[in-house]
Amino acid sequence: MTYERPKSRAGAERLGSGVKNQSRAVRVSSALLLVQASLFVFSIPWNSVTFDEVQHLPAGISYWQQGRFFSYHHNPPVTKLLMAIPAVITNVPIDYQHYYYQPGSRHPDFLFGNDFMQANRTQYQSVYVRCRLVSAALAVLGGWLIFQWGRDMLDERAALLSQTLWTFSPMVLAHGGLVTPDIGATVIGFGATYLFWKYLRDPRPVRVVVSAVALGLAVGSKFTLIILPPIWVALAILAFFQRSAEQAKVWTVRVFCLDALVLTFVSLMTLNIIYLYEGSGMPLGRLQVFSKALTVPVDPEVPDGPRTNRFSSEFWKWMPIPLPQHFVLGLDHQMYDTRPGEAYLGGEWRHGEGWWYYYLYAFWVKTPLGTLLLVCVGAVNLVSRAVTWSRTPEAVKPSQNQPHAPTCGKLDLLDATTLVLPIVVVLAMLSANTMLNKHSRYMLQVYPFLFLLLGSLVHASVGPLTRFRRWTITAAVTMNVVSVLAVHPFYLTYFNEASGGPRNGYRHFVDSNVDWGQGLVALHHWLNDNPVETPVQLAYFGAVDPGVYGITFELPGVLEESALGGPRPGLHVISVNYVAGSSFSPLDPSGTRRGIPEHGYRFYEQLEPTATIANCLHIYDVTVEQANRLREGTDLPSWSEVDRMTN
Repeated sequence: MTYERPKSRAGAERLGSGVKNQSRAVRVSSALLLVQASLFVFSIPWNSVTFDEVQHLPAGISYWQQGRFFSYHHNPPVTKLLMAIPAVITNVPIDYQHYYYQPGSRHPDFLFGNDFMQANRTQYQSVYVRCRLVSAALAVLGGWLIFQWGRDMLDERAALLSQTLWTFSPMVLAHGGLVTPDIGATVIGFGATYLFWKYLRDPRPVRVVVSAVALGLAVGSKFTLIILPPIWVALAILAFFQRSAEQAKVWTVRVFCLDALVLTFVSLMTLNIIYLYEGSGMPLGRLQVFSKALTVPVDPEVPDGPRTNRFSSEFWKWMPIPLPQHFVLGLDHQMYDTRPGEAYLGGEWRHGEGWWYYYLYAFWVKTPLGTLLLVCVGAVNLVSRAVTWSRTPEAVKPSQNQPHAPTCGKLDLLDATTLVLPIVVVLAMLSANTMLNKHSRYMLQVYPFLFLLLGSLVHASVGPLTRFRRWTITAAVTMNVVSVLAVHPFYLTYFNEASGGPRNGYRHFVDSNVDWGQGLVALHHWLNDNPVETPVQLAYFGAVDPGVYGITFELPGVLEESALGGPRPGLHVISVNYVAGSSFSPLDPSGTRRGIPEHGYRFYEQLEPTATIANCLHIYDVTVEQANRLREGTDLPSWSEVDRMTN
């Protein structure tokens, strides 16, 4: 839809004022992009290589160099290809000794990642810092997309509020500084939906093709983005039945169906091109799969026994699949890995089923209070009908200061559905699968849509509460900025003040929510400032050899005589995950994982840490008396007796 330029002098002056406001908004938006980029630049070097990064980067390099996609195919390749570019350009050494595919197992991927680490010990951190900058660039691109979409859907003030929330989001700052697919997939999926929304507003053929390519890139970034096609179908049906009389002349049922076919074909072609058509067209019955969704028991009377491809004996076992082989196998292995395990929430451990409200809880404690305040205000505004819903774009006339925006700061039904539906679908999907009670980062795809929705608060501020709402928005943004900068540069450990802050994060969650192995750089600096004569006793939650960061250590003992000799005096560095009770096998000095009893290091809760490093590593200066007190009530001898026996 187009709007005529005002012909009167007064109209021209008003339009000129609008252009000035737009120019000012663009400058502010650019400043926000620069601020976010600076936060990434100054925080990225402080985080050691985290757990999943160890496998993602060498896998991405192998895609470029080998043209095959089986390595760590549990995530699609697009973001890994992008983030590996700095390493490929600089010819970073890579060892292909353990580069092979073992169906149903991640073991070769871990070996391959470890070989890459050993081949780059002296430059390991610097290699990842360079590649993390690509992820940071994608996050900054997300801020630009939010501003552009907010300006098209709402106006500049709303767009700036949304972009500010993104700029100072601890979740974005945490994962935008890592070589993992989370932030890249979030931005690509969001950008693809933005392009599709533009198509729905103005259904031209070129926009169908652009949206289809973007959809292929999105699905090729992360498996969870396979939710986009059904969401887009719902939006397209809504937009079609809402179309204006003018649109109905050209956007007929025939054109609508043709667009759907083009969208499907081009997106599938894009996905296959990404994988270089590796294994495309393979018969469905020949795939070696493992998940319950794609397999059936060999013996129906033994449901927990061996399983086989459910399509191997069916009529369609020779049906070719229009998808790359390792896209299907990677998705299958992701579903296969979603099995009963340990889950932790608020100090409680569960085996198997977790909590349906796990991610709602995570949103509550890991989102800045300012954002939560805006969510509450937004809910009140919706109830009080402060946001205008219209049936068609023509129902709301264009703004004098924003002539290009069809809805002039007011969300109509299509706009609101475009923003709300992804949020509802993602949260519903996560809440329904209680086997996925692991990582709050799975919610990342919600954030850009939520921030745009909150941006509508600027134009919801009408009536007698205008000044109050403006002050509320200002206070909320200020709270966010202060709260997030207070945890710089360790954004992974962010928890809001109401939940106890980052020092108490392990009382709510473990794993990537608190400590994903990012604290070794800070620990290295702390040990340089506080040198010790003997190796530290380190229980580290991660996949990187601490020796890469120059840390000499021993594995702490547990409260069992046969396991590592029991607690002993000295300087202990313990991941907060272990203090919370994690039983994940820690690395010993040889790089081997050593099994520990269930909740083997939880006894450190009885001690008061002397320091906390990067909000994820507790330092304990354990005395002889403390070691003996911990040993009381066990079969372990007192430390004094052990000392006499060894001397």
